[in-house]
Amino acid sequence: MTDDLEEAQIVFGTLTPRPGLFTSCPTARDVAKFLRLDEQSETLAHLQIHLNSVISMVRAYTRGTAFRPGVEPGTLEVREDVAGVLVQCAGRSASNPTASTRIEIGGYSEVMRPFDGFLLSERMVLDNYRRRSA
Repeated sequence: MTDDLEEAQIVFGTLTPRPGLFTSCPTARDVAKFLRLDEQSETLAHLQIHLNSVISMVRAYTRGTAFRPGVEPGTLEVREDVAGVLVQCAGRSASNPTASTRIEIGGYSEVMRPFDGFLLSERMVLDNYRRRSA
C-alpha cells in the first residue's frame, strides 16, 4: 500500500495515477455518465462525434505519446490521466455544440462558454506528454 502511495502524485488533495499507466480509451458511455445523460443511441452517437474530435486534438497536442494501440485490432489505449481529460473535454464540447456564448429566451438569459481549447487544469495533464523544447 505504501509503495502505491509513494508512486502516486498528490494533485489538488487527491491521488492521481502516475503517468505511464494505460487504460482503454474512453467511450461515449463514459462521457454520458460524466454528464449524467441517458444512454440512448442518439445521445451516444452525438457524444461519440465530440469524443472523436477531442481524441484527435489530444493526440495532436501530445504528438501521440499518450496513446498506444489497444489489444483488440482498431482500438486505442490511453494513459489514465489523459483519459480523464478526454472525457472532460468531450463533455464540455457536447454541452455546447453550437459554441453559443449567450442564450436568451423571453426573460431567461444564460451566458455560456464555448469549447475553445483546453483549460489550464487539462493543459497541466497534457503538458506531461508534450515535448516543449528541442
